[in-house]
Amino acid sequence: FLQTVQEAQQTGTLEVLMTTPTSPSVLVFLSAMSAFAANTFALLFYLAAGLLFGAPLHPNLAASVPVFLLSVVIAISIGLLAAALQLAIQKGSAVVWALGSVWFLTGAMFPVQTLPKPLRDFAQLIPITHSLEGMRLALLEGASFRAVSHELIILSAFAVVLVPASLLFFSWTLRRARVEGTLSF
Repeated sequence: FLQTVQEAQQTGTLEVLMTTPTSPSVLVFLSAMSAFAANTFALLFYLAAGLLFGAPLHPNLAASVPVFLLSVVIAISIGLLAAALQLAIQKGSAVVWALGSVWFLTGAMFPVQTLPKPLRDFAQLIPITHSLEGMRLALLEGASFRAVSHELIILSAFAVVLVPASLLFFSWTLRRARVEGTLSF
């Protein structure tokens, strides 16, 4: 979403698009769909390559699909927050930088359990930590839906908070940018 808004601002099309009768949220969502489709295709490619080269996958689709869908919803919410910051203060990249700065705490590079206690506790506040743990359980260990339920509850809580907050913040910054005439800045 951030990249879509930044490109539209730089090319001068954001202001024109926002004057059409189409809902702003629909415009931004449709503009970002190609990136999501490309990333989903890449994910499926990596999974297929893993299976082809004998990765020890024991996928449980009943558990992995809800984790994936909640992770996408959370990613959309974070993307909307970044796009809103881009509209408000032209610093949407700060959200991307902040998430990139704490990436090592999510368990993507090494297990969260190896971190000192304060960093372990902080890692629990990052949604990606729970997405990765849920997907590992469902895809690598073939864990049941019940075994993944803890991660699903936490991801659901993040989604319940982030979705309305990001939509409200994006709507507010968009209205403010329209009034101030700063859509294409």
